[in-house]
Amino acid sequence: MATPPIFSFFKKVDKAGLPVATSPSFQAANKEVSSVMATNSGGKSASGGKGRKRKYGAYSPETRAKIARYAIENGNTAAAKHYTTVLKTDISESTVRGMKASYEKMKKMQGKAELISSLPKFVEKVIVPYVDRTIDENDLPLRQRALCVFDIYTALRGEELKQLLFDKNIQIVYVPASCTDKLQPLDLGINAPFKASMRAQFEDYYAEEVKKQLQNEVALKDVKVDLRLSVIKPLHAKWIVKSVDDLIKNPDQVKSSWTMAGLS
Repeated sequence: MATPPIFSFFKKVDKAGLPVATSPSFQAANKEVSSVMATNSGGKSASGGKGRKRKYGAYSPETRAKIARYAIENGNTAAAKHYTTVLKTDISESTVRGMKASYEKMKKMQGKAELISSLPKFVEKVIVPYVDRTIDENDLPLRQRALCVFDIYTALRGEELKQLLFDKNIQIVYVPASCTDKLQPLDLGINAPFKASMRAQFEDYYAEEVKKQLQNEVALKDVKVDLRLSVIKPLHAKWIVKSVDDLIKNPDQVKSSWTMAGLS
């Protein structure tokens, strides 16, 4: 028996890429699929109609930044609903998620650039005065060399920073990657109690908010604690101050972290 040509196995499709309808039920199915495709694509439907969605690039940088900031404050779902109403166009949660991710990446890059540019000032205004004061208080030689222990973060390995510290008679030691938990003084004796204090204060805040609502006869399933950044930020600042104050009151713990790192 002769082998049929390969094209005999192909099915005809319409402009939307759907199989050509051969029965009323098939036509109804095609219509339903076309409708779903139009909704999901946010663009033209298979029949050429236009949806209400906008292409990502149609939003100005300012608008994308506003949407991202709103999402950071209130969540992706709330941002999608809010700006769907404000802009009178459908904005999906996935679109908001993408804008938020891009915005956070941009802010991270800006933060790194700002950190690099601020390091020389930090050396001049913080590190050098501290070294000078320590030399005076301990009656050390004026040219006593100081030691800075850094991790290998890119901003801390710049040639300008290294030269500035060298000129100030300050030597740098870099902790190898993945070794900060064993060789970085802050990680050994300071960061853990600091984080524990921060965590405890957050837990106290959360528990107190739940308690207030339960005392006001709010059903347990309806209890909601406001965790928006606009609410948490000022509280976070207070928690940081208290956590630092607790460390200041315990200087022996701070000193022990250097001993554990073998630097005393």
